[in-house]
Amino acid sequence: MVVVNCCYRNPFTSQLTPVSNGSGFIVREDGIILTNAHVVGNNTTVRVKLNDGRSFDGYVQAVDPVSDLATVKINAVRVFNSSFTMFR
Repeated sequence: MVVVNCCYRNPFTSQLTPVSNGSGFIVREDGIILTNAHVVGNNTTVRVKLNDGRSFDGYVQAVDPVSDLATVKINAVRVFNSSFTMFR
């Protein structure tokens, strides 16, 4: 499971401030994350934090408001830790 944060950049300080967050799941080894559409809202980028503490910029790929699902792509190497097994 991952945490997906939607952030606002303060125009005066340029710091990112989280305004909403939700959870998601890594569904592919290439960094595709499945989350809820209401989590990403109208954002095109989000901040994703993995269970191991690493954080990445995420790019919203697709949003389906009817099913309330969205996909986010992160550019990460080794998104799964060694104890995670993918079922095929």
